[in-house]
Amino acid sequence: MHADFPQRLTPSPPRPQSTPRSTPRSLSHAEAGLAAGQAAGGLSRKTKIALWTAAAVLVVCASVAVAVAPVPEPAPEDASALTPSPPPPPPGAADADGSSLPPGSVLLFQDDFDGTQLDSSKWSIELGTPSTANNAGQLQTYTDSSDNVWVKRGELHITALQPDRGNAYTSGRIQTRDSFYPGMRLADGTVVETVHVEARIQAAGPSQGVLSQLWMLPPDGKYGSDWPASGEIDVMGVINEGLQATQGIHYGGAWPLNQVKDVSTRAPGGQGFCDVYHVFRMDWKLNTINMYIDGAQTAAFNSIALDAAGWFASAAGTPNSAPFDIPFSIILNVAVGGKWAGAPDAASYFPATMLVDYVRVWGTPSNNTSSGGFIWDILNNPS
Repeated sequence: MHADFPQRLTPSPPRPQSTPRSTPRSLSHAEAGLAAGQAAGGLSRKTKIALWTAAAVLVVCASVAVAVAPVPEPAPEDASALTPSPPPPPPGAADADGSSLPPGSVLLFQDDFDGTQLDSSKWSIELGTPSTANNAGQLQTYTDSSDNVWVKRGELHITALQPDRGNAYTSGRIQTRDSFYPGMRLADGTVVETVHVEARIQAAGPSQGVLSQLWMLPPDGKYGSDWPASGEIDVMGVINEGLQATQGIHYGGAWPLNQVKDVSTRAPGGQGFCDVYHVFRMDWKLNTINMYIDGAQTAAFNSIALDAAGWFASAAGTPNSAPFDIPFSIILNVAVGGKWAGAPDAASYFPATMLVDYVRVWGTPSNNTSSGGFIWDILNNPS
């Protein structure tokens, strides 16, 4: 991001004074009458009286006309030339370029992809072919090749390829080195009550068998190492033609005893998720997770602390907020095939590239910073 600085203003030189030209001056009504009288000096008394009377009538009529002449109304503005002010951004929403934060917020993570390559201090590149239940049937092998993960002109590109036009596919998957959770304590003692995750993304495709994702997993399986006993958060999932985006959570026990809650939303304004950029956001508190697309709320999920049908973790002795009360990392990837997107067909097109303009995480601090105020801190830092 670069700030635009105003140029130094230079005073305009004074205009040259021109020599005034002599122009005839219009006579006032009184001067006109006097001139008429002077012109009548050599006439008879009767003629003089007639001329003086006519001049007086002319002066009176002209004065009345000036007094009653209506003031012209200003021309109406051309409505077509007026540009309405844009509506204010929704509370907590970011600018399109990710350059602002809501008042009182604390920036936790930001990548605008302004460099020439992926920032390895912020991201790790995942390698290999996924084999967990949530990736069943997927065909891609994740690589660290610059053909699959690359940065150019302020955009992250994650590209799925079919190098030999056979059944082999390569793609990219990256994960943040940092992790985030509501209740996390910062170095200065600030406790984050709400975590906000936001990204501006154009999904890969449109193409059958392609899945673009912005999602989150815990780096440590606190409530179980088998998916999704320790939870999964889907901030964005777009498949195939990109007509709708799915946002949701996975929780409960390990597969196949897991639970899922999700909501699918059609692209706002009829512009597909593969056609233009859209902004995806999650607001995450201890017992609530809310989802947004382009500033409009699309989904709300609660824990069993707030809703008898809310999320839970089946592991023994877990708090009501589990499993979404532990650190989660952010993942971006493009997958090929699998149960959700289905297999590519003869019309599928590769390369298929997901574009990411920015990823940002910020926190809303708690009013109480005297303690962690969070079960994860208590369980993991009992001292």
